[in-house]
Amino acid sequence: EALTGINERLVRDAPAIGQVGPALAAFVGESSIVGQNIGFDLACLKREGLDFATSPRLDTAELSRILLPARQPRSLGDLAASLGIEPSDRHRALADARTAALVFSALLRRLGHLPAAQRVQLARLVSLHDLGLAEVIAGSAWADVPPGESLLPSLRPPPVYPQLQRRQPPVAVERKRDSFRS
Repeated sequence: EALTGINERLVRDAPAIGQVGPALAAFVGESSIVGQNIGFDLACLKREGLDFATSPRLDTAELSRILLPARQPRSLGDLAASLGIEPSDRHRALADARTAALVFSALLRRLGHLPAAQRVQLARLVSLHDLGLAEVIAGSAWADVPPGESLLPSLRPPPVYPQLQRRQPPVAVERKRDSFRS
C-alpha cells in the first residue's frame, strides 16, 4: 500500500482472478507476452491457476541488460526514463503495461540500429539462454541462419587444423618412466 497507494477500498469491488482468468487466457492465446521482469507476473498468475508456460515471453529487463549493459538499476520506471519515456503512472497495471510496451518498442529501435551480422552474433549467444529473445534480437536475419547453427555461439571462426596423415610404417609411442617412483 505504501508503494502503490492501492488499498482495500480501491480493490473491494474488483473481480476475482477466477472470473477474468479465462478471458485473459483467450486474449493472450498463442501470442508472445511482453513485460518487465515478466517471470514475476507469470509466477503470480500461475499461483492463481493461470499457467502461460507455453506462451513465448519477452522480458524487457533482460533485453535491456543485453542492449544497455551499463544501465542500472533496472526498474521499469528507471529504464523508461533512461530511454526518454515518461510513465503516466507507476505501479498501476495498465499504466505499467503501456510503459513496458513503450520500453520494448524503444529497445527494438535500438536493435534496428545494429548491423544485421552483429544482431545475429548477439542472437546466437542469447539463444543459449532464451531462444525467443534471440529471435527478436536477430529479427528477419534469424530465418537466414542455417538450422543447428542458431544455437552455436561463433564470435570467431573456428581454428583450422591440418589434417592428420598416417605414417608408414607406424611409429610406436615411447613411454617415459615416471621419475617419481621409488
